[in-house]
Amino acid sequence: MEIITDRPLFGATTKQLLIKIDDQKQGSILRYFDSNRSDRRNPVYHVNVVVQSESNEYEMIQTAFSMKEGHRWDVKRNGELIGRAETGYLTKKHCIYYQSLSNEELKIEANTFSSSEIEINQNKVGETKPKGQFVNRTYHTYLNEEHIGMDMLLIAGLIHVFWLSHQRG
Repeated sequence: MEIITDRPLFGATTKQLLIKIDDQKQGSILRYFDSNRSDRRNPVYHVNVVVQSESNEYEMIQTAFSMKEGHRWDVKRNGELIGRAETGYLTKKHCIYYQSLSNEELKIEANTFSSSEIEINQNKVGETKPKGQFVNRTYHTYLNEEHIGMDMLLIAGLIHVFWLSHQRG
């Protein structure tokens, strides 16, 4: 299975971006900035995302950020809290951990400059990587379907948050 999301030319863009799953349009991703937060100077430190489809809306709302401890997000589906995500210490390899309230886990961890590994419930299920320089910029995610129990749009949103909160995304 392949998830392709448009990749912003500039990390701070608030333009609506397309999500395709196996070449079919499935929804969109929109980044937004909370004007009440004081850490808006660098977009890497301020990441809020809404993923929309015909049936669901997922929102990753940044609740905390510090240089030492990294990012933290509440994750909501249709306005209801379903889990939390965090990057962990910024001095280590870039990684996002997601834990749902029903104890599902997703981990995205940078391997190299351009590739990152995805695990769900401690099973390696795929990888994600950016493609394109100035045109046709996208994030490509390749997943093995046998271990996936999560909604693909939730995964797409978490992957987008991963890349936006990473200096090299």
